[in-house]
Amino acid sequence: MSRPFVYFISNPENRAFADINWHWFILTGYEPTGTNLRIVCATYGERRTADFNTLWNTGKEERGGMPTVRE
Repeated sequence: MSRPFVYFISNPENRAFADINWHWFILTGYEPTGTNLRIVCATYGERRTADFNTLWNTGKEERGGMPTVRE
């Protein structure tokens, strides 16, 4: 059984993510890209993709997190 993951991003320095500042979204999949991942997410009613390392490395100590939902 697959479980949904939600992702919270807090105040990223990368301006490419300015519209998801202090924002929750749902991870809906991933695509391996060599030694990294391209995550697929749903936010604001749209499908988006992002490089995981770029998204996770916000440039700040407080990054956010990825809790999972269990039954």
